[in-house]
Amino acid sequence: MDDFYSRYVYPEDEKEYGKAVSAAAYVGNVNEDPVVLIDGLTKSWMLPGCRVSWIAGPKELIAATTFAGSFLADGTSRPFQLAAVPLLEPERLDTAALQRHFRERREYVLKIE
Repeated sequence: MDDFYSRYVYPEDEKEYGKAVSAAAYVGNVNEDPVVLIDGLTKSWMLPGCRVSWIAGPKELIAATTFAGSFLADGTSRPFQLAAVPLLEPERLDTAALQRHFRERREYVLKIE
């Protein structure tokens, strides 16, 4: 599942702003359920160019992905990964503001048609 856009929802009810819709809510056991989640800092965290992402899935798959990734690309440097950790703190991301902003843009485009 692609969770990169999990916060790009446009609620009708004001009380629903600030919530994400992630497939993670439906995973009971990450090592047993046949689901792989992929997310990163580029979209919902509004950090384009920040190529830090993560995968959640069965332990064997993560190990295989790590092994394959080390041969396919250099990836993001360890210092950059460590610098990105504080950006994941929930208070750093104003999901409601992001949703309101992109809803306004969406509504504007829909009016043009």
